[in-house]
Amino acid sequence: HLLENVDPESDQDIHPEQERVRFTATASLGFHPGDIVSLSQDDSGLRHLEVAFLGLHGSQSPMPGYYLDELAWEYAWQESRLGLFLDFFHHRLLTLLHRIWRKYRYHVRFQDDGRDGFSRQMFALVGLGNEAVR
Repeated sequence: HLLENVDPESDQDIHPEQERVRFTATASLGFHPGDIVSLSQDDSGLRHLEVAFLGLHGSQSPMPGYYLDELAWEYAWQESRLGLFLDFFHHRLLTLLHRIWRKYRYHVRFQDDGRDGFSRQMFALVGLGNEAVR
């Protein structure tokens, strides 16, 4: 539920410039004990979440070894060129994964005042769709 604290409206379709979390995948070839490698915030308030799963580079990568060697070297020397290009795809993939995860978990999307989408649908189903009737 870390992302809901940062981005409570993340299930809504928002413009990319309004996103408050930027996902990246680690290029490290080492083993990570958890899925989240780091969470940082830049000067503009944008948070960067580095993860160790579902990436195109790093220890979880499906790419050939020579790409991984190049990416690991760039990561070690903090000279990411190819890594930044791949992070464009990581961000989109992980954003979609998070939206899918949220869509089917009512307890995550629930709002106390009943204004979340599922609660409104249930109120309408039992005839309480109009707020004046509730």
